[in-house]
Amino acid sequence: MLQPNWEAWLRFVIWLLVGLTIYFFYGRKHSPVNSDGPRHDERVMLPHGET
Repeated sequence: MLQPNWEAWLRFVIWLLVGLTIYFFYGRKHSPVNSDGPRHDERVMLPHGET
């Protein structure tokens, strides 16, 4: 598999984009710094009173 054909590369790129999209949107929604997210109350306290 040193030189995959164009169909294999196309499948790879499509699945890569799907995976990165899911990863990005899941991370934005579940981030502790997201004020609308379910983990907002678990947010780590920043030093020196920063928000």
